[in-house]
Amino acid sequence: MNIVQTAQKTEPRKRHATDTATATPPRARALVIAARGMESIPFHFRQSLGNFADADYLANLEPLDSRTFITLARSFDYLALTRRAIEKIYSGIIESLPQLKGISVYSTGLEWIDQECLRKRNIRLLGLPDYCSNAVAETALGLVLMAAHRLHLRYMKSIAAIPGSVSLRGFELQHRSVGIIGFGRIGRLLAQKVQPLCKKVLAFDTNEKQFEYPHGVMRTGVEPILANCDFVVFCASQEYEPRQIIAPDQYALLRPETVIVNAGRTSLLHHELLVKMVKRRQIGAYIYDDLMRDSDWPNEKDYGRIIPTGHTAWYTDEAISRGTESWINNLITLCKTT
Repeated sequence: MNIVQTAQKTEPRKRHATDTATATPPRARALVIAARGMESIPFHFRQSLGNFADADYLANLEPLDSRTFITLARSFDYLALTRRAIEKIYSGIIESLPQLKGISVYSTGLEWIDQECLRKRNIRLLGLPDYCSNAVAETALGLVLMAAHRLHLRYMKSIAAIPGSVSLRGFELQHRSVGIIGFGRIGRLLAQKVQPLCKKVLAFDTNEKQFEYPHGVMRTGVEPILANCDFVVFCASQEYEPRQIIAPDQYALLRPETVIVNAGRTSLLHHELLVKMVKRRQIGAYIYDDLMRDSDWPNEKDYGRIIPTGHTAWYTDEAISRGTESWINNLITLCKTT
């Protein structure tokens, strides 16, 4: 159930004819949609926001359909949204919100929002480009180590959650190579963390002029990484129109021992094909930060080789603290300046 919680409401003062010259403009109205509504936002942040806008808080755990979202948001000037609020904000939704002046999103990626439509209507959009970069990079490193030493299976076998025939035999990272595709904030952090632990690090990014490759990281193309690296970690971002960053014929370059770790959006890769490649023993494992789909369930020989992590790479105390503060401060900035 969606629960709207209203806070910081101010009763409008009754006006008289003589007030025209000194009348203050109406206060902005903001809608904050978070998992626990008002409880997701610390009191001092709500108090700060209340100085600049009348805020309503909506507790919401599942994405709203477009009609419900429009009905709830139509009368507000500003929106503060998490990815739980709605799956995609397309032009039809934006055009149905006549009051909208700005959106603050609790998200690094902005590919789920039609930014061109926002620009045409002069609606400002503020995201969180760096609040969870370290958390995601550490998660990616942890997944590499987990897959190398089959740490997840050691626990599952110790509590008899998997058959005794499942092998726990792993390998040491110091003799292996790691390839990183997508060398932005997260990719660069991952390279710094993994380089002391492995044999070599290769990296690729489509925007080669923007990034400096640190000492010891070899800049190369996609195909050498796919063909030669023991671990291929995807840290790339997605665009509004989904694109896959690996061509269909390039998947054949992967080896039976290759481990794929996707720390980005599932839509970056041919998800169904990678699942099939694990089951056919064409790659060693496929780890992705999303929910498991019905067709992904492994059989006994695939235990520990098809691994979803439920879109939780960002989910740390530090990232949540940084993210919530920046998210609400961005909303306040919009209310003050738009």
